[in-house]
Amino acid sequence: MNDLLSPMLLPETSWVRRAAHRHWLAAQGRRLLRFAQASRMEGGFGALGRDGKLPANAEADGILTARWCILSQWPPCKAFPAACPSSITA
Repeated sequence: MNDLLSPMLLPETSWVRRAAHRHWLAAQGRRLLRFAQASRMEGGFGALGRDGKLPANAEADGILTARWCILSQWPPCKAFPAACPSSITA
């Protein structure tokens, strides 16, 4: 992973730079992507209920769909195949 954090802004000894934190961060990203996959539906992405499932009357939401499209192209997300819309199945 490239270190995009300036040493002037964040000391080399910061916990943010530790491998354990980066592993945790990657695991959290994968967990959130797995959770959010349930929002995929015909025409885009919909809002999930508190149970993590699409409600029966769910409709595709433009804002959520735009967020998924943008995030799937964000370089750090490309490390997670589940972030790519083509790999998300309804």
